[in-house]
Amino acid sequence: KAFTVFAVLSGLVLVSAEKKDEICLTRLKLDKEAMKPLLRQIIHPVQESADYNKFLECFWKELGYFDVNDKLSWSTIQTDYEAKFGKSQKLTRVISNCKNEYLTGKTLGETAVKNQNCLMNGAIDNNLVG
Repeated sequence: KAFTVFAVLSGLVLVSAEKKDEICLTRLKLDKEAMKPLLRQIIHPVQESADYNKFLECFWKELGYFDVNDKLSWSTIQTDYEAKFGKSQKLTRVISNCKNEYLTGKTLGETAVKNQNCLMNGAIDNNLVG
């Protein structure tokens, strides 16, 4: 049994972010071509697109950014962002600042958008992305 559970869990880990966005686009029956410009942007007004908000909710759930109780999993976000941007005090400060703002929306999708905006604005302001 332990091997089966490990095999299933390790299979989930191998699913890349690109596959997860495909999973969400398909699950939500969203037009991939219409979504492409939105997926290339990193900052989004919450009211910009209800479809994008739904997509980001699904995507963040797939990444584990929301836990089973639909609460933000800041430790998972921290680990993932460190893998993307490298571990640094600046990044830790950005994540801590966003966590401490307690950004929430009317839906989980809005919450995801608000926190993504916070994280990416912080990453840009601290020269973590170029």
